[in-house]
Amino acid sequence: MGECYTNIEKCQTEYKWTIQQFNSHLEICENFMEVEGINLQSPEFYTEIDGHRTTWNLQVFFNGLKAEHKDWISFQINCSSEMDNNIIGLYNIYIVKGNGMKVLVCKSNKLIGFKKISTLLINQFFEKKAILKENDLLPHDTLTIICEVVILGEPITTPGPKPITYPKYALLEDYQKLFNTRVCSDVIFIVGDRKITAHKAILIARSVVFSTMLKDDKMNRSREYVVNITDMRPNVFHEFLRFIYTNEIFNLNEFNKELLFAADKYQIELLKEICEYSLYKCLDVENAAKTLVLADDYVCPQLVVHTINFINKYGLEVINTLGYKAMEISHPHLVTAIYKALLIDRSTLRIEQESIKKCSTPISEMI
Repeated sequence: MGECYTNIEKCQTEYKWTIQQFNSHLEICENFMEVEGINLQSPEFYTEIDGHRTTWNLQVFFNGLKAEHKDWISFQINCSSEMDNNIIGLYNIYIVKGNGMKVLVCKSNKLIGFKKISTLLINQFFEKKAILKENDLLPHDTLTIICEVVILGEPITTPGPKPITYPKYALLEDYQKLFNTRVCSDVIFIVGDRKITAHKAILIARSVVFSTMLKDDKMNRSREYVVNITDMRPNVFHEFLRFIYTNEIFNLNEFNKELLFAADKYQIELLKEICEYSLYKCLDVENAAKTLVLADDYVCPQLVVHTINFINKYGLEVINTLGYKAMEISHPHLVTAIYKALLIDRSTLRIEQESIKKCSTPISEMI
């Protein structure tokens, strides 16, 4: 008996657009350009299916695109395709909250046919007063939009037996099971009042520090590998092991400081980067000084720069916190670094202002 299989190729892409100083854009449009059509436009991004490329970009209209929508932010998706036929697809538009969660704002409820050159306008994308009221949607005065586009290609029919398909995440799922069951574990960690078991081979593969520790001759002569952990809480060490096995972390924002310490100590760079980003996203007036101390202690140069910029932005509020006063005593060199950065920013601003002033001087005064 003969057989064949028909499949539709699918291309899915996700594009993130981060708009900083959102309130400034809004104020400029409302106070100086009270007309519809004032917009920001994202750079282009692309999808490719059936050998044909489609170019996309996004636009935000702060006063709406029509007069009756002046209290709304309008949103537009533009596309330009190499295909002669309509592009068939779907879209989802999200706004990212301060905790990283995506909030679905609008989506296509059915397949849409995009023409060779077309635009899709959403007049009432988000009400201005609603988005300004929700602080979590504008963390640090930043609006983050994610546009998810799914494009369908032409049906493709192929003869012959159905190819064997392998589960995409089978290996990860197997390691998750191994982490949960700890079957055949061969090393014991004593953490506080808990015994936490693990697998020597996985630890050696993931960390050069564990590799050196577990290959030690004294440990090799012992029947049972027992390691005392005195500088971490049991639940933090448990999450640390979860990442080693699965590259996943639960409750990251709760444990980010302690996990940064663990990542630095055991030289797991990916976890260190993840913790740095989490600390950056959680920056506020109260924790800024403590975060800067952590970034300095564990050599996180990008986090140091971001945190110093944050402190200079909210200067007096941060300086009056207990964390800042403690930092002045324990890490005085960071106070110097903060003032240096502030002076550089002011010097740069002054040079730019003088340059603008020279450019605006009438020719008659220059002669």
